[in-house]
Amino acid sequence: MDTTNSKFIPKSRENSKFSNWLGKEYTSNSINDTFQLAEDLAPDLKPGDILCLDGSLGAGKTHFVKGLAKALGIDPKTVHSPTFTLIHEYLSGKIPLYHFDFYRLKNWQEALDIGVEEYFWSDGISCIEWPDRITPILPSDALWLQIDSITANTRKIFFRKGIRPGGEYMREG
Repeated sequence: MDTTNSKFIPKSRENSKFSNWLGKEYTSNSINDTFQLAEDLAPDLKPGDILCLDGSLGAGKTHFVKGLAKALGIDPKTVHSPTFTLIHEYLSGKIPLYHFDFYRLKNWQEALDIGVEEYFWSDGISCIEWPDRITPILPSDALWLQIDSITANTRKIFFRKGIRPGGEYMREG
């Protein structure tokens, strides 16, 4: 699917500090471990960064966002999955946090219709649950977190660059 005529394609960004995280795998044995991992990542994030949280229902995607919110000075108790609203904006922290849940989207065009690209290139950090629904419009510098449930309390969290199904890297942004 070609999006080269889309108004979405922005100017290139400078490289983020994600190289410190790419290819690393972490084991979380509790919600607190997941919170801590998000808090550890927070200092390496800057406005315009995009985190793609890939994992099954109940894997801990929203808990990761809560930990990130805490690190940004946002009350984690106010963070909830935006499953029915598509996006929650948290503006009270050091950096705005935009939390998307695209589980209910039928296609990536619906994300463009709600103006997702304006969030991506704004002054905040975007966290996307179910990013596989919008891979054609995600920039290649997004950081993907693959969160796999191992047991009821244990998760493996792997950091990678975005790769489309079939193995090819996503377009340069």
